[in-house]
Amino acid sequence: MDSAARAPEAPAAWYRDPTGRHQYRYFDGRAWTAHVANDGVTATDALDAPPPPPPPAGAAPAGAEIQASHASASVGIATGDGPRPRGFLATIAHCLEHATDFRGRAPRAEYWWFALFRFLVLFVATNIGMRLGGESGAYQLALIVLIVLLVPYLAVSVRRLHDIGLRGWLMLLELVPFVGSVAVIVLMTVQSEPRANRFGPPITPASN
Repeated sequence: MDSAARAPEAPAAWYRDPTGRHQYRYFDGRAWTAHVANDGVTATDALDAPPPPPPPAGAAPAGAEIQASHASASVGIATGDGPRPRGFLATIAHCLEHATDFRGRAPRAEYWWFALFRFLVLFVATNIGMRLGGESGAYQLALIVLIVLLVPYLAVSVRRLHDIGLRGWLMLLELVPFVGSVAVIVLMTVQSEPRANRFGPPITPASN
């Protein structure tokens, strides 16, 4: 069976790199991408799933080659990668489902929907606390909300930084009073990288 006939049978997934320069290379269902990895991915090597055709002899893989770090825990596709659900509630459900997923990428819409959700929950909790226990009650309920939503907020924020090609450690900027928070907000508005980067293939968001 020739390469042209085999291409549609190969699903989008990680496969052994036919060039031999890396352990794995991502195939998007039509062509090889530039996203490569030496570790940390789930490869499709099943005998009943024929691998995608190798690139033409002497041809470089599509796009600029990006070497993934062998030791990086962020290499590979996260559970949350793939087309994102549409709408506010569906996006919030997705973020909560992947509340501890610090790998992969998240488009702008995903981050800002969750940021709005976090603000609304905090606003409602503060008002309820104020009615029930005055300032003390408002403070306590607000603190509970911030603690409960801390991990999912950090996870979606880290994935958003990955989406623009930056490491999640930049979230530590929020520890710097005022200036750090403003810097993080600015970063969260940056447009997604249109091609695969070291954190995974691009995400197809509902709006971005």
